[in-house]
Amino acid sequence: QLSERCPLSCRRCEGKADFCADSPSFVDERGLPCSSWSGYDCTAQYSGYTRKGMLDVQAVCQISCGFCNDSGEERRMASDTVATCQDDADYRLAGGL
Repeated sequence: QLSERCPLSCRRCEGKADFCADSPSFVDERGLPCSSWSGYDCTAQYSGYTRKGMLDVQAVCQISCGFCNDSGEERRMASDTVATCQDDADYRLAGGL
C-alpha cells in the first residue's frame, strides 16, 4: 500500500527505476522542503538530523541534492511527471510516520 500511496518517494512513477525528482510533499526532520537542500551536500551529516533523516533527504530530494543528470531532457521528464505522479501528503504509516 505504501508504494501505491507514495509513488514518487518510492520511485515508481511511470515505471521508471531511474526516475529522478524531488518529492513535492516531503519535509525533512526540521520541516524544510527539498528545495532547501539545493547547494548543500546531502551526503554530509548535519547537526539536528539523524542518519535516517539524511537518508530520507537523499532518497526523495534527488534534484535539489544534485544527484540527477544535468541533461535538459531528464529534467523536463521529471518536472512533467511530478504534476501527475505525487505522494499522498496525508498518508501515514502505522506509528505516525
